[in-house]
Amino acid sequence: QDKVRRAAALSVDKGYDPVIDAEAFEAMCEGLFDDREEMDQAVAFLHTRGIMLHYNEPALRNFYFLDPQWLGGILSRVITIDSENPYLVNGLMKQDRLKDLFSEQSADRA
Repeated sequence: QDKVRRAAALSVDKGYDPVIDAEAFEAMCEGLFDDREEMDQAVAFLHTRGIMLHYNEPALRNFYFLDPQWLGGILSRVITIDSENPYLVNGLMKQDRLKDLFSEQSADRA
């Protein structure tokens, strides 16, 4: 739990988003668990407690969200009223505009 929180803070301090891929997460956890099953159980526990998020859905299973509040903020930029998201037109946004919205989010933090 503490290692996940420290990693999230370090990511933000370095200007990175507090989300890492499976390879980086496994490297971060090296030596902490006896095997993959134990790591998965710890991840499930931390997910349930809201300390980090990880989903087994095919599109998301490679990502470990170290700061649930950050993810909530990202999602709120997408799912919002038209006046808050300049890329929405009649409640719809083209998928290719997501990168523009997220790069603005990163720039706002800097």
